[in-house]
Amino acid sequence: TAASPRLFATLTHGADLLLGDLEAARGDGLRPRVAEAVAGHFRGRVPSLSDVAADLAMGERTLQRGLKAEGTSFQRVVGDVRLALARHHLDRPHATIQEVAFLLGYAEPSAFHRAFKRWTGRTPQAYRSGS
Repeated sequence: TAASPRLFATLTHGADLLLGDLEAARGDGLRPRVAEAVAGHFRGRVPSLSDVAADLAMGERTLQRGLKAEGTSFQRVVGDVRLALARHHLDRPHATIQEVAFLLGYAEPSAFHRAFKRWTGRTPQAYRSGS
């Protein structure tokens, strides 16, 4: 599916809002910096460890070790950012669930559906309807 200008604007707006939230909540440690970098790269694809490490001017192994020392992992941070973006986009009724799945880097809406249910215990539709 080719990205439309409307879809790109939605993605950019969501990422900008999340970056603002992350900057406001930024604390000490590596995790908030990694989350901020991940959110900045989330443009319809899952950012790689190498993308984020380069942004933070550190090696991939150093980044992994630093996150492990804080009790987390790169994949967990990516998942947390994905969930925050999913909630943001699902709170906007103009974005379809298929568009949200694409924005978050899922090839199929069914994979997004399963991930969202694993994260929240609810389907994207149930979350959106408030059930």
